[in-house]
Amino acid sequence: MIPALAMIGVGLYCLYEVLTTEEKLSKERWESSQKHQRKTISESNQRIRSRLAHAQHRLQREAIFQEHRNSITLSNDAYALLNDAKTLLNGMNRQIQHLNHHRAQFQHQLEEHRANRNVAGVQQCIAELKAVNAARQTAFTERDRVRAEKDDLLQEVQTGNHRTAQLREQLEALGWVARSRQHSKSGR
Repeated sequence: MIPALAMIGVGLYCLYEVLTTEEKLSKERWESSQKHQRKTISESNQRIRSRLAHAQHRLQREAIFQEHRNSITLSNDAYALLNDAKTLLNGMNRQIQHLNHHRAQFQHQLEEHRANRNVAGVQQCIAELKAVNAARQTAFTERDRVRAEKDDLLQEVQTGNHRTAQLREQLEALGWVARSRQHSKSGR
């Protein structure tokens, strides 16, 4: 039985020695090449980070460029809308002037009917004056609402223009404005 145990012991020793030899070889390979591998991996990671940063930077520039173009388009649309608001306000002011003219005419007629003691004419003029005054009040309220909305939109557009200018400065710093002008001139 001892020889059998001895054989098992020798086999375990040989197996241990084989594993130990394999481990020793692994350790030697690790120690001899790990610095080189670590340096190679570090350089590779640095290149990858650099490429990702460059790609991310390029995507960021493209996003900034697209946002700049969108902002210009929105500003142009907003200015067209502001021109519409200006035209509307001019029309509202003319409408108010027209109502003021009618009010003055009804007030003059009211004075004539009072002077002539025409009760039916006075009542008719008072009813007309009430309608004109109600229309004037509605027109003033509407004009003030449109004017406030126009002023708010103008403020937003001015803020947007300031931000667009900041985007343009970033693009100029990145050298994209010159490229975009070249693309637009070449018809791209």
